[in-house]
Amino acid sequence: MVFRRYEGLDALRVIASFGIVFLHVYVAAGYPNSLDLFLKCRDFALPLMVLSSFFLLTLSLMRKPEPGFASFFSRRLRRLWLPLIVWSFVYSLTEAFVIPVLFGFEPAGKMPSAVVFFTGYRHLWFLQFIFFGSLAVYPFIYWLDGTRKFSRTKLSLFCFCLTFLYGFLFYTFLKNYTDWDTFSPETDGNLKLFVSQAGNYILYIPVAVGIGLMSGKINDLFARAAFRRLSLAAVLIAAAIHIGSNNVPLTREIYGITMFLAALQPWRKIPSGTLRALATYSYGIYILHFILAQILWMFVAYKNFQPGGAAVFGIAIIIYFISFAAAVLIRKLFPADWLLPLVPVSREVGRQIPANEISFSSGAGRRRFAVPGSSFLKTRIALGGNTDEG
Repeated sequence: MVFRRYEGLDALRVIASFGIVFLHVYVAAGYPNSLDLFLKCRDFALPLMVLSSFFLLTLSLMRKPEPGFASFFSRRLRRLWLPLIVWSFVYSLTEAFVIPVLFGFEPAGKMPSAVVFFTGYRHLWFLQFIFFGSLAVYPFIYWLDGTRKFSRTKLSLFCFCLTFLYGFLFYTFLKNYTDWDTFSPETDGNLKLFVSQAGNYILYIPVAVGIGLMSGKINDLFARAAFRRLSLAAVLIAAAIHIGSNNVPLTREIYGITMFLAALQPWRKIPSGTLRALATYSYGIYILHFILAQILWMFVAYKNFQPGGAAVFGIAIIIYFISFAAAVLIRKLFPADWLLPLVPVSREVGRQIPANEISFSSGAGRRRFAVPGSSFLKTRIALGGNTDEG
C-alpha cells in the first residue's frame, strides 16, 4: 500500500491552530458579538486537529511495525505526556504567582490541585486526550488489523458505526453528564474541562481511524476530478448549514469531518517556507499562546479594557505570531520533544534542506536559520507520507 503525503493537512494545521488561538482570545476579550460569525466559521479547527492526529496515527501503525506496546507507549509518553506535565507546572506557577504580581495582586500562595497533572492545565487537556486516545487505538490497529481476520473495509464500517452510536448516545443523554454546569462547584476546574471536552471530541476518534483504514480507497476516489469537486461542495454545504443554524446537533461534527476529508485530496506542496514553519510549530503555538490569552483576560477583567471585534482579531494575530516566535526560540535553546513537540512537515522537492534548518520566505529573498537537534525535520517525498507525530 502506498502512503502518500497529505499536503492539505499540513496547510490546514496553520488555519486550525490560528482558529484555536482566536477562540481563546475571543473568550478572554469578553465574547464580542461582532465576531460571532467568524467564531462559527472556525469551528472546524479543533476537530481537524483531533482527526488529523488519529488519522495519521492509524496510517503510521499500518505503515511501519512497532517493536511492541512498550516502545509505542514510551514514544507517546515522551511526545505528549511529558510536555503536558512540564507546561501544566509552568502554567500553574504563572497563575499562582506571576500573573498576580503583574497586576498588583497578592499571589495566591498555592498551586492548583494536583489533578492538573492528570487532566492537563486547562487547554492542555488536548495533549492528555490524544495520549490516552492513542493508547486505545494502538491495540485496535496493531492487533486487529495485524491479524487480518477482518478486512479493513469491515473494520472501517465498524468504526463508523461506533461514531453514529456515540453521537446518538451523546446527544440523547451523555451530554448531560459531561456538560460543565452538571458538575458540583467543588469539582476542580481542570477536571471539569477535561471531562467536558473529552466527551465532545471522542466521536472524532473512530471517524479518523475508519478513514485511515480506508485511505487507499479514498485516495483512488480523489484521483477523479468529480469526487474532488464533490468534496469541496460538501464542505460548502456543511459550512452553510452549520453557520446558518443555531446549535443544531451534529452540524459542527459534520462540518469538521467534511473539511478534514477535503484536505485529503492531492494538493501541491506548501509553497511558503513560513507556512511550512507555522505548520511545524502548530503544537508549540497551541501550548504557548494561552499565557498571553490569560494576560489579555486580566486586562479585560481588571483594567476595564474592552477591545472591539477588529482589535480582538488583530490581537489574535499578534498572539499567534508571538507564540510562534517563542516556540522557535525554545526549540532552538532546548531541542527536545519532551519539552515542545514539533510536527514533521514536507519540504520542497529539489535541494535537500538540512534536517536542522528551517527557511523563511520574505519579499526580497529567503533566510534560513538552524534549529539544533531537530533531526526529524527532513525532506520528505510523497511516498514517505505524513507521520503520527502530530
